[in-house]
Amino acid sequence: MTVLNGQGEDFTEGGRILGVAEKACIELLESVLADARKGNVTSVAVIACGPADFGAAIAGPDAAKLNLGLDYAKADIQAAIRGGVPMEGRPAPKGHGRLIRPGFRR
Repeated sequence: MTVLNGQGEDFTEGGRILGVAEKACIELLESVLADARKGNVTSVAVIACGPADFGAAIAGPDAAKLNLGLDYAKADIQAAIRGGVPMEGRPAPKGHGRLIRPGFRR
C-alpha cells in the first residue's frame, strides 16, 4: 500500500492553506486520477473520512479485485491501529483500536 506524506506543494481552499493530511489526500487522489486517465485503472473504491463522518463509493466492473484490495488495505489499517509495523515508515495512529466512535452509524 502506498501512503503519501503530504509534503508536496501547498494547496489552498477558500484562502486556507491545507494541512499535511489534506495534502496527502489530494496527492493520492491526483495520482490515481492520472493512472485512470492513462487507462491503467478500470475499477476503483474510495473511502473518504472527514472530521465527523465517512463515505464510500465504487466504480468499475471488477468487484473481485476491489474486494481483495480492500482486504489488503484493511490489514494495513488494522496493523497501524494496533501499533504494529507502521505503514511504510509512517507513525502508527494513536487511538483506541476503533475507526468509528460509538454512536456513529454507517
